[in-house]
Amino acid sequence: MPASITLYRFLASKWALKTLTERRLRASRIIELNDPFEWRVGTIAETPELAESGRLAFDDFVKRINNQWGIVSMSAIATDSVIWSHYADSHKGIALEFDHDRDTGLHAIAYSHALPTFDVTKFVGEGYDNQYTLGVLRTALGRKSLTWSYEREYRAHLDLPKCDEEEGHYFSSIPDNFLKRVILGIRCETPIETVEQALKAGGFENIPIVRACMSETAYEIRCD
Repeated sequence: MPASITLYRFLASKWALKTLTERRLRASRIIELNDPFEWRVGTIAETPELAESGRLAFDDFVKRINNQWGIVSMSAIATDSVIWSHYADSHKGIALEFDHDRDTGLHAIAYSHALPTFDVTKFVGEGYDNQYTLGVLRTALGRKSLTWSYEREYRAHLDLPKCDEEEGHYFSSIPDNFLKRVILGIRCETPIETVEQALKAGGFENIPIVRACMSETAYEIRCD
C-alpha cells in the first residue's frame, strides 16, 4: 500500500483563500456535522426503557468527546460534479489537493445501510466501560449512509486541545509538503493572481494552480 494518498478539500473561494493565507485547516466539531445521522447508533436492550437510557448515556458521552475530537473531511475524488456543487459553492469555489500520509489519524468512511449498534445490556451488566463506548463511537464516526458514498470521504481526526483555538473554532496548521495543487472550479471568478498572493502569504512555494473543466465525453470534472 502506498505511504500516502491524494485527497481533496473543497471550499468556497473566500474560505480557500483564508486557508491558504493562514496556512491552517478548520476542524469541524462532532455535533456540528451536517448529517443528523452522524455518530447515530442503534441500541440493543431488553426493554424500550433501557434502550432509551442507553441512548441518553451514549449521547452524553458524545457531547463530552465533542470537546476533545475534531474532524477535517476530505475526498479521494476531484472529478465528481456533485461534490463540487455541494462543497465548493456550486463550482465557484476551490479544491485544495493534499498528499496525506496514511497514518493512524486518517480514516476512510465506510458506507452502509445499517447503523452501528450500542449494546446497552452489556454496558449496564458490566458497568461503565469507557473503551467500549469509545470503540462504538469510533465506528459510528467512520460510518455513513450509502447515499453519501459518492463523496469517497476520508477524515483526519484531530486532538482539539493541541489545535489553535480562535473564538470557539479550532485550526490545524498545514505541514510542509502537504499541499500539492490548487484547483479552481469551472465557475470560479477568483483571479489566479489572488490565489498566488494567498499562497505567498502562507509561505507556500511552487504550488501549481489549475482550472477545472468539464469533460467532453462524460459527466465528470477534469482537473488535469
